[in-house]
Amino acid sequence: MSRTTPSAQKSLKNCWQMKEVVERYDLALAKWMSDACVPFNVVNSVYYQHVIDVIVAMSPGYKGPHLHAIRGYYLVKAVDEVKIYVESYREIWKKSGCTLMANGWTYQKRRHQLFREVVLYVGVENIVHVVVDNAINYIAAGKLLMEEFPLMFWSSCAAHCINLILQDIGKLQSVCSIVDHAFGITKYIYNHCYPLYLTRKFTKGKEIHRSAPIRFATNFIVLQNILAHKDELRAMVTSREWVSYAYAKYSKEKKFVESVRLSILGRICNNCANK
Repeated sequence: MSRTTPSAQKSLKNCWQMKEVVERYDLALAKWMSDACVPFNVVNSVYYQHVIDVIVAMSPGYKGPHLHAIRGYYLVKAVDEVKIYVESYREIWKKSGCTLMANGWTYQKRRHQLFREVVLYVGVENIVHVVVDNAINYIAAGKLLMEEFPLMFWSSCAAHCINLILQDIGKLQSVCSIVDHAFGITKYIYNHCYPLYLTRKFTKGKEIHRSAPIRFATNFIVLQNILAHKDELRAMVTSREWVSYAYAKYSKEKKFVESVRLSILGRICNNCANK
């Protein structure tokens, strides 16, 4: 019996044709991104799939806006939408108050944003707290704001404080040497395809190196991960897969094995145990 209903199973030929069509569209998008030097991580934008859905919903004759329209008319409309979105929160600010969090960015003239202008824009009566970094200029700005607007108070950013603490700890010689050796392990693993494959196989997909939102915390996360997977790393460098590895007899590989089996992991474990 012929399958002509909408719920009928698609033939193998139709599936391959659909796959070819999707690949052609994906390739066209990838070529445009490469030609325009668009960063590939833009696909992580919340607007990425939305704009594709909107374009697909249009007729085949749709023509994209030109340069002057995007940087002129549509840019103004986007700014107006943001203003409307911000204004929708003013009523909430009036009821609960808000915290103003400062970040150390600069604009084209390399000058810092003026906190006072932001306070006046949000509304003095709506702000009860200002969070700034621990730099001297931010502390001074926070004190000046409190003098002008007595109902507000400022405090240092907790994440920035932790970042500075970890930075100071990382400068200790005993810690610095261990961090350097640990990163020697991770650098070798992530710079070589087969060792990285084996590492992920023995750790069941767990990563040794993982970046943290706080920059100096990355060092200690790496140490923690190496300590947590010390048995898997030791098993890896003594496994049949590693012994049969074509480069296993090279000096660099032998140095890596020595670091994993004896010196590095032992030092990390001893120091962590003492702490």
